[in-house]
This record gives sequence, C-alpha cells and structure tokens, in this order.
Amino acid sequence: AKYEWDLNGDGVFETSTGAVPRATTTFTATGPATVGLRVTDDDGATDQTRLTVQVAATPTVAVDALAPKVRVLRTS
Repeated sequence: AKYEWDLNGDGVFETSTGAVPRATTTFTATGPATVGLRVTDDDGATDQTRLTVQVAATPTVAVDALAPKVRVLRTS
C-alpha cells in the first residue's frame, strides 16, 4: 500500500510516506487542525479520510494509519 498525507489541511496530499503508514508534522498555530490520509492498495484502489485535532500548543504529532489515533511526540 502507498500512504499520502495532507498535513496542512489544504486538500492536497503533498506528503508521501510510501509504504510507511506514519507521518509527522509540526503545527504552527493553535486551534483546530485537519490532517488527511489517502491510501492506495496494491490493486490501485484508493480511500481517504480526514481527522480534525485540537492544537493547544505547537506540538509535533504523529498520525498512524494503522491505529486511528494521534500521538504527541513533543511539545514546544
């Protein structure tokens, strides 16, 4: 499978992590932030989803496609 991410909420899947189902980003502002994920399987079928998270500080977060959760890695 191929994993592509929209980490800035603009609707464009600008970050590809290839076969790795994880991406990391740093938010530059507090408030709601939307991240998107598009997965393409080995047969070419695709699906996508979006998740809105509430950013209270400017943390670096990891989004894991295998587990529907957001994990804070570091806060500034």
